Amino acid sequence: DTGTEAPAPRRRRRVPTLWLAAGGAALFGALVGLMVNAAEPGRGGEADPRPPVVDEVGLLRVPGGEELAREEAERVRARHGADAGDRLFFVVLASFEGRELEEARGLLVRLRERGYDVGLANSLVYPELRDGYVAVVAGPYAREQAEVELERLRAEVASDAFLRSVTLRVP
Repeated sequence: DTGTEAPAPRRRRRVPTLWLAAGGAALFGALVGLMVNAAEPGRGGEADPRPPVVDEVGLLRVPGGEELAREEAERVRARHGADAGDRLFFVVLASFEGRELEEARGLLVRLRERGYDVGLANSLVYPELRDGYVAVVAGPYAREQAEVELERLRAEVASDAFLRSVTLRVP
């Protein structure tokens, strides 16, 4: 016995072919998704033929946005007793760019037909919302009730719904 042991054989690391195939498929799927999004109007492919309308203070305007804001302010005042300056909690169910106002109205109608207390909101009625967008909102609710309603509405309507605290502005 010479006192030296033979070195343990080195294990060759091999990357399983299945992992390489899965990675390649995922990369291909991501590239296809990017190409599809780029080809949709307004998503970086073609330019939207309707330029955004900006008012004198720099707010992006939603076509019909003033009327929409008045309707939403009236809804929360009449049904919920809210007044200008009140802090309110809503569940935001969906958000649309201004040019998608008809889609937002369609969702609003469908949700109301199902008995949900929803409205269309924009930055003219709730300044915390992003200019140029229309949100379909449920509520308003007291803070504690808003959290309960959020979970219910995530299960029934929109899994990506979220809470938003806003201040009512009466246009």
